[in-house]
Amino acid sequence: MIKGAIEEVTPQLVSGWIYSKLSPLRDALILAFSDGVCIGTGRVDRFRQDLADAGLDDGYLGYSFSISLPDGADVASVVVRLDGSEAVLLQRTSRVGGQETGNRLKELSVDDMLRRIRWLRRRNIIAGTEYDFLRGLARFGVYEVPLDLNPAMPQQSPEEAAAILGKKLLELTVLNEVTLKSDRVSEVDNMLQAIRNGADPSSGVNHVILWSPVQTRVGVVEGGHLSGNGITDAAGAVDYHLDPSNLLVLHSGCAVVPRPGGVYRSLLVMSGTAGADVAEPGPARLAEDVRPVPVPARAVAARR
Repeated sequence: MIKGAIEEVTPQLVSGWIYSKLSPLRDALILAFSDGVCIGTGRVDRFRQDLADAGLDDGYLGYSFSISLPDGADVASVVVRLDGSEAVLLQRTSRVGGQETGNRLKELSVDDMLRRIRWLRRRNIIAGTEYDFLRGLARFGVYEVPLDLNPAMPQQSPEEAAAILGKKLLELTVLNEVTLKSDRVSEVDNMLQAIRNGADPSSGVNHVILWSPVQTRVGVVEGGHLSGNGITDAAGAVDYHLDPSNLLVLHSGCAVVPRPGGVYRSLLVMSGTAGADVAEPGPARLAEDVRPVPVPARAVAARR
């Protein structure tokens, strides 16, 4: 179990701390990435009196090392990973889902969103399952939806069905037409990059959808979109399972933590851009046989 933080980032330097309950990390190798590209390495070799006073090992949990940020890259894209681990530390101002903190001003607050969907439900503009989906997504930032194949279309593959339902779900989040785009993942860093770059907040699309052709799991920091801080803590992430029979709808403000042993090759990350020139935008309706799976109630402080 790994905890830590990125406390300072410049185009030339990254520093912070990292801790594991399983083993001491003194002199462990640590790597920095920007959009999936390694931009520097260092060692966990800095003494931190505050962490020693907190009883975290011998206090040698700090790191500070040089990085080489590519021209034009945002410092908010820098993430840190312990060598040999798939847990990733993000900054408090991290650009998760290709979305910078300033862009969040365009989003509705969670209270505004809940009032909006209640208004839509009272007027029967959205169905009960759609209301449950939007309400859960507004509160937790993540939602599981089962993928029910249409028996009338036996030639339709699960991936094709996932794309059709994924488009409908994205349209439901913005109540507008969405042009769907998909990114096939080849490795862990590629997955994180696809999620970071997936959302299009300029058109109001703040979510991405994950679908996997094989069984795997991914950690999600529920409620991360509420504070807008982009923090990820492996200890606080909740496991979500992916397989060919379900979709995971994810707000780009909720940090994702890859899990050891997770299979992310061939994972599909779906996102989209809402059309501003649609003549008569209306609420996208879920198929009659779609029943979104409610997010289990968990005591996550970020939800409140």
